[in-house]
Amino acid sequence: MNVSEVNSYGGFFANAHGLEPRRVDENLHDKSSRDILDPKQKVNHLKTSLDFDKWNSFCTFSSTLAYQHNRREEFSPYVSHGYMPLNCPETFLENPDTEYLYEKDVLSANFKMVFPFESFVLKTGSDIEFQNNEIGGRCFIIPEYQSVKAGVFLSSDYTLNEIWRLQGGLRYDFGGIKTMEYRDWFASEGQYVLRAENLQRTFNDFTFSCGVIMRRGRFSAKLNLGKGFRMPIAKELASNGVNYHNFSYEVGNKDLKSEKSYQLDGEIDYVSRLFTVTLTPFAGWFSNYIFLNPTPSFDRFYGNGNQIYNYTQCRVLRLGGEAEIKFVLDNRYSVFGKSKIEIILSGEYLKSRQLSGEKKGYSLPFSPPETCGLETVYTRNLKKTSENKRYNPKEFFVGLSLKKAFRQEEIVPPENPTSGYSVLNFNGGFSFLFLGRSVEFNVGINNIFNTVYYNHTSYYRLINVPEQGRNLTISLLFNI
Repeated sequence: MNVSEVNSYGGFFANAHGLEPRRVDENLHDKSSRDILDPKQKVNHLKTSLDFDKWNSFCTFSSTLAYQHNRREEFSPYVSHGYMPLNCPETFLENPDTEYLYEKDVLSANFKMVFPFESFVLKTGSDIEFQNNEIGGRCFIIPEYQSVKAGVFLSSDYTLNEIWRLQGGLRYDFGGIKTMEYRDWFASEGQYVLRAENLQRTFNDFTFSCGVIMRRGRFSAKLNLGKGFRMPIAKELASNGVNYHNFSYEVGNKDLKSEKSYQLDGEIDYVSRLFTVTLTPFAGWFSNYIFLNPTPSFDRFYGNGNQIYNYTQCRVLRLGGEAEIKFVLDNRYSVFGKSKIEIILSGEYLKSRQLSGEKKGYSLPFSPPETCGLETVYTRNLKKTSENKRYNPKEFFVGLSLKKAFRQEEIVPPENPTSGYSVLNFNGGFSFLFLGRSVEFNVGINNIFNTVYYNHTSYYRLINVPEQGRNLTISLLFNI
């Protein structure tokens, strides 16, 4: 049985809430670097799970039962630009600064059986999940809703010989979602505007995958063809409000269909004594890809002038892949002794095209640019001392990594192009035994040269806020 609870408390970017940094009380804001002022959020996540396994000579059975409770409360001043008397329902009076309140309860269960044979492995199983989502606060983006998802699958892995293996699987999914009506608690021109209606949708479909694996000497290759299926979620169907995390006003589409795709992907590996090479190309075609489509309009009634994004879907083609070359020099070469040097070259490439809809021919919004990287790590095994001593060093390492992102001009209006950038990072640390316990100490310095750059895939790019400058991270891990 596993139980975990996570709590976080953090601030938001004030401008997204219409809080312009004018006439700021600098003495208050600079009193402590640890102060968290409005706007801010509190998040609590509780998770419990119970695992059960049983096996015999014929099959293996495993199951997991889990419950999760998530509560997120977001705060900002009831009035952004000065004092006004409270004018809200009694349910808000206890804390009128609660902007959003989300409470989610999730019950889930999954079961799996594995039947191993001499050259054939058969797997079958099922899973089910139920969610209940409640909302509160004075603002609105998604309604209360309930959802249920269930699926069953069957997969197999067949070994033909020492070189070839075949894999395949079939799955059926069913799900439904029910959203509750929501009206503004304040009147607009004498009416309480309907922001979300009662909605009930169901979705179901079959998916499959089939693939082949070949291993011969230092070379291996994989090829897989599959069909994907995804049900639209609540915010895609029924959102209608400001998402302050993304600096946008999002509008859902109750008529969305389930997302379906066909994908072909592969992997090629070559491993030698000195280096390894890995290539992972892929291609995917979506008959009705769901995404947030930016519009040139801005909301003037609810969202402090935030740009409006509509959830939509269209046919989409995606192509891309990743590549990595890794050189390793270690004790297989006598000159290095207890030391090891790793040099890693990597690159990522992704292209997408909308094949239908109002922006046919354009890429998808927030598409990442091409990137490449160079990383080098030096590791040394430290000389062991007597096991009876309190302190026993184990390993030491230092490393540098350089990431290069190219200029992104594949944009969707009204997006703007983003210039390329290069960022250098440092990471180092050592591990040791202390009183018989393993301890790890790590230090990281990101963006060593304090480069000012923008991340095209970040929502901060929309408001021209650069990524983090030079920052230091220190961690100390104990194995109790």
